[in-house]
Amino acid sequence: MSTNEQLSAARTPDQVVQPVNDQGPKPDLARPPLPARQSTPRNDMLIASLQRALQELVKAQDHLNAASDQGNEAISKQISGIIQSVRGLQREVSNVIHGVSCSK
Repeated sequence: MSTNEQLSAARTPDQVVQPVNDQGPKPDLARPPLPARQSTPRNDMLIASLQRALQELVKAQDHLNAASDQGNEAISKQISGIIQSVRGLQREVSNVIHGVSCSK
């Protein structure tokens, strides 16, 4: 007989332990939900412009990759640094798009 079986057998009916159904902290039901934000034409135009800029950065990266393939090792190394900068710009533009989208 296992230890758990021994403990269960030793308990009287009034000593039965009920399982605890603790699912962690419960959300604060008294807090009202955040209001839905409305999309504005200005934000929509801004997002569209930023998305176009992001697409152009992707095209620029493609052109830089092609140029890197055609150049010698020294040129390719310089272009690689430029490509890293373009990737950083892509991340920044993407973050701005996300920020504008979330603030609608």
